[in-house]
Amino acid sequence: SSDGSPETAGLRADPGQGKLQFQDPEEDRLDPAFRQSLLAASAQLGRPLYITDGFRDPNAGYGAKDSFHKRGMAADISMRGMSTEERRDLVEALIDNGVTRFALYSNTEHLHADVGGRDIHFMYDNGPGNATVRNMAQAPSWAQDLWRKYS
Repeated sequence: SSDGSPETAGLRADPGQGKLQFQDPEEDRLDPAFRQSLLAASAQLGRPLYITDGFRDPNAGYGAKDSFHKRGMAADISMRGMSTEERRDLVEALIDNGVTRFALYSNTEHLHADVGGRDIHFMYDNGPGNATVRNMAQAPSWAQDLWRKYS
C-alpha cells in the first residue's frame, strides 16, 4: 500500500515486501521511483525479480545512446523457468506499479521493462536490434494478448 508520498503514489503493494536480485551488483543504481515500482511489483507477485541488466554506465561503449538503462530507469528481468501465466502476471504487476514500456526478444528469456512514456507500449525483437511494435504479431501469444489488452 502507498504511503501517499510522490515516490510511492499509485503503488499497489508495499515495496518494502519486495526483493530485487541483481546478476551484477554494480547495476543496482536504479532511479529511486523506478526501484519502488520494481519492488512493489515483486511484492505483488510474492517473489523476487532477478535483474540481468539494470543500470548501465552512460560512458559504456554498448547499448543505445539514449537507453533508459543509462538513466537507471530500465531493467531486464529474467523470465527463465516461468510459466506463461507467471510471465503474464509479471507484466501485469509491473503495469499495476507504473512501468510502461516492455520489449521481448526472440533469442532470450528476458523482459525489458522501463518507464519511457505515459502509455503502455510493447515491442518484440524478431532479430538483433529489431525491437518494434510492428513485430508484436510474431511475439508469443501471451504477450500478444497483453499488447491487445493495453493498446
